[in-house]
Amino acid sequence: NEIDECYKVIIANERWFELIEKVYKNNFEISSRYSIKKDTKFNKKLLSEYIEKLDSHYDIKKIDKKMYNIIQKTDSYVTNLGMSEQYEKNGIGFCALNENGEIIAVITSDGIFNGGIDVNIKVKDTERRKGIATAISAKMILECISRNIYPSWDAANLNSVGLAQKLGYELDQEYRIYKINQN
Repeated sequence: NEIDECYKVIIANERWFELIEKVYKNNFEISSRYSIKKDTKFNKKLLSEYIEKLDSHYDIKKIDKKMYNIIQKTDSYVTNLGMSEQYEKNGIGFCALNENGEIIAVITSDGIFNGGIDVNIKVKDTERRKGIATAISAKMILECISRNIYPSWDAANLNSVGLAQKLGYELDQEYRIYKINQN
């Protein structure tokens, strides 16, 4: 009774499936996500090449307080990013800007855990298929490597799986998630 109007639930234990479907009856949707293996050995040279190949009309900037404030003024890049002292100390983030200074992509540490981060990436629809996601992701991975932390990737769709594989990750498995609606 205390969940938001809409809530996404990721379940690791299949015994929960029956319970969720029984309790929420027709007020849920099932979709898939894709787990990515957590033991990737990255090719730093290849990742650097992806960054170098990015069209010169684009620029990748580290997210600091100033960039964070700009990001927060848009509705396009809503993530769990919060510019807390914890994020400033342990978080990692980059954004890509076009030649007009408009933010067109954001990649952040959506979650921070001992020895790693969970990666969250958003790219403006009109800017996809231009190498931006590849370059900004490569930048994030290289930053993680330099800090000796692991950039954990979990894919919401097959395009994200493809990007992960291009970066050197390997698909583990597809899994089920529930979107529960209180209406």
